[in-house]
Order: sequence, then C-alpha cells, then structure tokens
Amino acid sequence: MNDDKLNILKILDRITYLLELKGENVFKINAFRKAYGTISGVEDDLYSMYENGGLAQLPGIGKGILSVIADYYSMGYSNALRELEAEVPAGLIEINSIRGLGPKKAVMLYYDYEITDLSILEAYCVSGEITKIKGFTQATADKLLENIRVYKLNKTQLRLDGASVLINQIEEVLSGISEIQLFSVTGAFRRAMEVIPKIEFVLFTEEPLRVAGILSEKLNIQDFEFDSELHFQGVYNIFFYLTLSRTDYFKRLYETTGSKEFLLKFPFPAVDGDNNYANQGKSALTTNRAVNDDNIATGGNTTLPANKVLNDNNTAAGGNTALPANKVDAEKTKPEIPSEKEIFDKIGIRYIIPEMREEQILSRLEDERFLNSDLVLSAFKGSLHFHTNYSDGANTLSEMVSAAAAIGYEYFAVCDHGKAAFQAGGMSETRVFQQKEEIDKVAEEHNVKIFRGLEADILRDGSLDFGDDFLNNFDFVVASIHSRYALDKEEMTKRILKAVENPHTDVLGHPSGRILLERPEFEADFKKIIDACRANDVAIEINASPYRLDLDWRRVYYARDKGCIFSINPDAHSTSQLLNVKYGIMAARKGGMKCSEVINCFTLEEFNNFLGRK
Repeated sequence: MNDDKLNILKILDRITYLLELKGENVFKINAFRKAYGTISGVEDDLYSMYENGGLAQLPGIGKGILSVIADYYSMGYSNALRELEAEVPAGLIEINSIRGLGPKKAVMLYYDYEITDLSILEAYCVSGEITKIKGFTQATADKLLENIRVYKLNKTQLRLDGASVLINQIEEVLSGISEIQLFSVTGAFRRAMEVIPKIEFVLFTEEPLRVAGILSEKLNIQDFEFDSELHFQGVYNIFFYLTLSRTDYFKRLYETTGSKEFLLKFPFPAVDGDNNYANQGKSALTTNRAVNDDNIATGGNTTLPANKVLNDNNTAAGGNTALPANKVDAEKTKPEIPSEKEIFDKIGIRYIIPEMREEQILSRLEDERFLNSDLVLSAFKGSLHFHTNYSDGANTLSEMVSAAAAIGYEYFAVCDHGKAAFQAGGMSETRVFQQKEEIDKVAEEHNVKIFRGLEADILRDGSLDFGDDFLNNFDFVVASIHSRYALDKEEMTKRILKAVENPHTDVLGHPSGRILLERPEFEADFKKIIDACRANDVAIEINASPYRLDLDWRRVYYARDKGCIFSINPDAHSTSQLLNVKYGIMAARKGGMKCSEVINCFTLEEFNNFLGRK
C-alpha cells in the first residue's frame, strides 16, 4: 500500500472514531465506515483516480468523503478531522480509553454527570456514587477501578513496536557522535521483553562532557545526567549508563541486560585488577548548563572532581574526564575484556543470547534442545495468517501477496475472518467462494502458491463458525477466540480443547486472548491446552502483533518440552504490518525456538505434508 492510501485510511478511521464518540447519527458514522472499506479495496493509483474523477464513481464516496480526500492531497491533512479533534474534549477521549466503558457510556458520564476527567471518574468509583447511575453496579465500579489502575500503569510502559521507534531515533543520534566508541541498547528491550518499562543504553566514551552536551541538545533532554533517570519526549524514562573503558562497557552491558534471576546465578566474574568500585562509569555529569555552538557542554554546573580542571576544549586535562584520580591506575591495570562472550568464558558456561537470559533457562543449560535459538526472518518461507479487505484488512489480496513476496516469502495462506466475526467483517459462505476465485487469479498473476485459509472463530461451545462440510473448502484453518473472554477456567478450557480436537484445525491462534497493556489473558488451563495441541498435531501460534505476542514466551518452554510445533504469524491487517513478524521472532527466540519447530520455515513440500498430516 502506498503512503497516500494508508494515510487516507488512517484519517477516515480516526474521523469514524471521533464521530462515534461525539454521538453523531449512525448514518454519518456508517458512511465513513463504508468509505474506509471502499478505499481499502482500491488497487489502482488513488491519486490518479482522484484527479480523473474515477474515485467519485465508487460506491460510498460522496461529497463529504471527497472533501476529506481533497484536503489531504492539497494540504496533507483533513480540516474535518482537525475540527473534530477540537470539538471532542481530551477528557472524554481519555475516559473512553478505560476498558468497560463504550462510547455511549463515556458520553453519558461526561455530559450528563460532568465526569470530565479520569480523576473524577476514579473518585465516583471509590465513593460508590457511580452505582447510583443506571447501568453501573458495585462490581462495575470495582472493575473500572482496576482498569483505571492498569491504564495509569500502562501509560508509563511501551510495547515493543513503540519502544523500537524511540530506540531507532536514539541509535541514529548515538551513531552520529564520533566520540562514542561503543554503545548498545540494554535492559528489557535487549532481552526482548513484551513490555518495556524504561529505555536503557550503555555507552563507552573517553569524552563524557562533550557527549553529554551533544545528547542533551540532540535529544532535547534538559538537565542531562549519565546514570540517572531522564525523560525523553516528555514521557518516557530513559537511562544512559556511562563507561570509561572497554572492559567496563561489557561489564555494564552484561549487568544491565539482566535478568535479575540470571545475574543471581551468574554474576559478573571477579577479574584481576578489578577494585570492584560500585560506580565505575558514573561521572556525576549534569548538563543544566548551556551548550555552545560546537555542541560542547559549557558552564559552571558540571560536577568534576576537585583535582580536575577543564582545558580550552572543555575536557578534563589529561583526558581522564570526570574519573577520580584514585581510579585512574585501576583503569589502566584492568585486563581488557574484548567482548561479552569473554564474560561467559570466564564464568565457565556457553554464551547465551540476551533474549534467553531468564530464570527459565537456568534449569535447562545442559539440555541441547535449549541451545541458542537460530530463528531469523530470512529462514521464513511461508507467510501465514494475514487478512485482506475480504474481512477487516486494509489491503487487497494482491497487495498483501506482493508485499510479502518482497520480504522474501515463497508461499502464502490468506486467513480472513469467518462469519461469526461480524465485528471484523467476517466472510459469509458467498464471500468465501468469491475469495476463492480471487485467490486463483492472484496466484496465477504472481506465479506463487496461495493457500485458501481461514481464521475461524471458536464459538462458546468450542465448535468453529463454519460446519465441518464447509470447512473442506479451506486448505489451512487458524482457530481463534474473539469473544466471550469471561468464561470460567473450566468452561474456557473445554471450549478450546474441543476446537483443538477439530480435525480441520491446523493452528491455535493467539491462545490466551491477551492484548498487551489493555486486556489480560482469559482464564484457562494452558498446560492442558498445550498438551492437546501436541496430541492433535496442531501448531501453536506465536501471534507476532506487538499488541499480542501470544503464546506468552514463558509457556514456550513447556510447549517445547512437550514437542509442540509453532506458527509465527504477523496477523497482518495491512502490508505495513507484515514486518511485525520480527516481534514474534523475538518472543520465540526467548524460548530457544528453532527453525525446525516453526511451520513458516518449512519448504513448500514440507508445508504441504503438514497440511496432509491428518
């Protein structure tokens, strides 16, 4: 999908959301929804169609929609969207972000009861006042309080995709600073944790004053100080750990990578000449001072040892910037550690990739199955479980296949939603046959193999949303839960077991139903479910959407112990989301997963054998 099409769809989607929140009439809201579906299905150049009038001939593209598109092409934004954003109060948008409230209830609370921000909503729940409002009980109030707590906590954390964007920005700045000899992201992100509470970097430089000044300016961080919590872009917690030698760089990288449990078992080894001083990289540099035209920190607030003076280049005389004199000799006499691998050699264990440095690996160090993961994107041959505009995807099948082929995939399985997923535009039987014809056409045009797939809904009783006879029309079936998350543990487990035992099920999709930082997983006996997948030769999905990363990596260890196979899928709803598979690979690597266990890494012949296994 080109940028214009993607941007226009984002504008239409945002307008639809704000219209709903504003309480506009349903016909206007539906008009924008219909326009979204129409635009998503356009394969020709959108701008050419706009210019020659072809866009106006499409169903659902009336004057109002055309004016939004015209604004975009003439100004790069939509006046209608800006007006809506000005009309809909920020407090209403925030209240509507709390799980358990829909737009109708949020609007009622805001306008009828003057609950205009989160603190007032929280006070209403705590006092019980909200239970006096129709439709709210004490149980509702308790649930809202819990959801408010989670919302506040989650505002300080990042999913992998959001963290990646910020880290890429910072790495670009660090790469451009010649005075930095080594740097690396560290902490939770380096271990590929699914949620990142803070962004951390370790760097080695012999010119910390100059580097601090440049970072303060380039990243717009006031009062910059190494080894202290800073705020980046006004919100996110960030740490820059300073080291002044190569050895201390790798020591600090090892120790800040973690995890805590791993380090308790394997602390950094004592090295000859190491005085074990606690703050080897800490320079107490604070940059609440000016930065001159050369990006060199200046001013009187830089904290340096009393026996150090600054020369004309604003660096400590003798080159030992901010390093106390009694540590200089220790720095010179320490044996050099040339890499992180050397640390593992000194500990006396094999090198363990950062992603796997968790408690779960400690009991499996001698198990050859849990050697370092060999998963890489280049090993993936099958793009499985993606959506098109036949359900809730933004792109056509041809666009999705073309984009996936450009990444390097060799065969494909489109998996649009079944009929029970009405909220996601699930396909009726008629639409299934229409898509079947398109699959054949696109496969011929691209000269590739496209399997007829389906993401089937697991209904409350465990059956799938198409009957057994109709499921014979599909080559590949992913069975997933998209509703009724509140069933008790026993009923939910039975529901999923029945779906896994269905002979048409090839993959159990996003097994726990969680949405990271939004919705917790449902209650179920996941060991029983994993056992059933193994017994029925059903692959377990590692859903690579950064909102899911489900199966949780902690359960990957148990599943691998049982001999399960896996499918790592982007669950892409647009061409840009196809690359989300990298997050699924990160999660799978945490569990030591190998290419031989992932059906996406199968050759076409091997994948066909998998489909014919039952």
